This record gives sequence, structure tokens and C-alpha cells, in this order.
Amino acid sequence: MQKDKDGVTILDGQVNVANICCVSKAQMGDYVTSLSPQDLKKVAIAVARSLDLMTHYNRLKKRLPDKLKFIDRIKQDRNIAQDYIKKLRTIAQVSTDDELEEFIRSKLTSSGGTLDKFLFTLYV
Repeated sequence: MQKDKDGVTILDGQVNVANICCVSKAQMGDYVTSLSPQDLKKVAIAVARSLDLMTHYNRLKKRLPDKLKFIDRIKQDRNIAQDYIKKLRTIAQVSTDDELEEFIRSKLTSSGGTLDKFLFTLYV
């Protein structure tokens, strides 16, 4: 139920989602009022239930926490990798990714070509 500033009821009723149909603008009457975001959400939920879409939305909602945890884990892994690359740049005394790559390639070539040998030489 919606009332105007004087307390007069301007809208009192329900949304009928059992008989959804298209209405042209020409058939619309005078503007009465707007629905609040909360009321619009209730209408959207009722329409979704009526069209049997709630099962789909509920399934997605149940999967969301796992997806958010996965995203957090990926961000942590990315941050660890970025920190490690920064550490390698410091050790190699270079400032760009290209310089670091060139440094690693030259060290791999001079150390016999294995990454393990190269990484060992960095920390010795």
C-alpha cells in the first residue's frame, strides 16, 4: 500500500504474476506512483518464482561463496607471485620484466640450462 504526503492511499493492490502479459503504452492509464526498490525486488522475486527461475537463482546463490573463495585464493597466489618477481628483480638488480627475463636466460645458458641450478645460484 502506498500513500501520498497527506496520507491518502494512492496504491493498494497486488501484482498478479500468474497472468503475465504485455501491455502497450497506449493502453496505460495515468501515472499513479513509483514502486520502491524493496517493492520492485519483491515483484522480481515473485515473477522469478512464477516462471520457475528461482531454482536457477538459488543454485547460483549457493555456488557464489565457493567462487568468492576461489577468487580470493587466486588473488593471494598472484600477490605471492608478484612479490617473488619483485624479489628476483632485486637479486638480479634489474627494474623491468624484460631485463629480468634476459638476466634469467643468460644465467640459464651459463649454468647448464636448468632452472634449479639457476635458482640455486641466486641464493648462494
